[in-house]
Amino acid sequence: MVFLILAVSVNIIFTLLYKISERRNCHPVAIITSFFTVALTISTVYVYLTGRLVFDWRILLIGAIGGLATYGAIHAFLVLLKLGKFGLSTVIVNLSLSIPILVSIIFYGERPMVTTYIAFGLTVLTFFLLGGNNKREERIKHFWLWFILILTSMILSGVADTGPKVIQELGLGDLAMNYLVFNYLFALVPTIILGIRRKQFPNRKEWLIGAGLGATGLFNMFFLTLALKTIPGTLAYPINITVVSIAIIILSYIIWREKLNFRQITGVCIAITATVLISVNI
Repeated sequence: MVFLILAVSVNIIFTLLYKISERRNCHPVAIITSFFTVALTISTVYVYLTGRLVFDWRILLIGAIGGLATYGAIHAFLVLLKLGKFGLSTVIVNLSLSIPILVSIIFYGERPMVTTYIAFGLTVLTFFLLGGNNKREERIKHFWLWFILILTSMILSGVADTGPKVIQELGLGDLAMNYLVFNYLFALVPTIILGIRRKQFPNRKEWLIGAGLGATGLFNMFFLTLALKTIPGTLAYPINITVVSIAIIILSYIIWREKLNFRQITGVCIAITATVLISVNI
C-alpha cells in the first residue's frame, strides 16, 4: 500500500506540472522537449546500469509507435489546456485506459465483461457532459475543437499505454524498460524537429518544469509497478486514477478557482465511474 500511495502522490505532482507550465506561459514544444530529454536520459541510465539494455527489433518497432503516440498525446493535451478546464480535461484523458482494453478484445480475443460495455457507454456520455464552456454559445463554438483535441490526446495516450501489453503478449516482459527508452527516444525526435523549425528551445524555467515532468512520470510508473507486486491491478489502477482525478478537481478549484456547474460535476462522476469499470478488466 505504501508504494501505491507514493505512486498516487507522484502522479498528482506530475499532472499539476502540466497546469503550471500553462500558467507560466511555457511553450508546449519547449516543455515536451525538456520532458522527453530528461525521461530518456533517466530511463537509459537505469536500463544500462541494471544490465537490461538489449536491442530487439520488436521492442524498437513497438517503442517507435508508442513514442510517436506519446508525443502526439502530450502535445495535444498541452494545447488543450489553453481551451478548457484543467481538471475536466485530466479526468477525460484518464479514460485512455479503455484503449488497451479494446486492443485486448480485438487482437487477443479477450472476452469483455458486461462492465466493459457499460464503461464505454459512460465514456461517450462523458464527452458531451464535460465538453465546452458554461455558456451555451461558447460551448457550441469551442466544442468541436475541444472534442478533437481531447479525443486525440486520449486515443494516442491509450496507444502508448498499449505498448507494455503487446510486449507481454510477445513474451518480452523482461524488456519492458527498453520499451520506455525507445518510447521517449521516438517521442523526442519529432519534438526536436518541430522545435528547430519553430525556433522554440527550452529556457531555464521550461527545463525545470520539464525535468519535473520527466522524473515524476518515471517514478509514477516505478512505484506503480512495485505496488502491483502486492496489490491486484483491478484495485491499484482504479485507486490511482480515481484519487488523482478527484485530487486534481479539488486542487484546480482551490488554486485556480476552476468552478464546475451541475452538468460538469455529473460528468466528472460518470467519468470516474467509467474509469473504475474499465480498470476491473485490467
